[in-house]
Amino acid sequence: MIHRSDGQHQRLGDQLNEHGRQLVAITAQLNEHGRRLDALDERIDQQGRRLDGHERLLVEINGRLSSHERQLVEVSGELVEINGRLNEHGRQLGDKIDANTRELTEVKIAVARLEGPRPHLIPAR
Repeated sequence: MIHRSDGQHQRLGDQLNEHGRQLVAITAQLNEHGRRLDALDERIDQQGRRLDGHERLLVEINGRLSSHERQLVEVSGELVEINGRLNEHGRQLGDKIDANTRELTEVKIAVARLEGPRPHLIPAR
């Protein structure tokens, strides 16, 4: 009976030793996975810092874009005003040209009346 209980005790000890070795192997794997997770965590943090930098840059670009848009609106307003003035000057110039054309037509008519009708036949010499 002692031999039998010693045998069982030995088998249990062997099983415990085997489980201990498996536990050590699993612990080593867990430690490796932990190191990988730490490395991944660091990479995620780096990406987060880069993203923060990109977001700050995007905010700065949007601010500058808003400033340029305001300037563009101001310049557009000025251009509309200038265009209106140019249109008015164009109308005034057109009116003056029309008036001069009418006067020139009247002068041509007056000169034609003074000269009389054109001869239709050329007189012989």
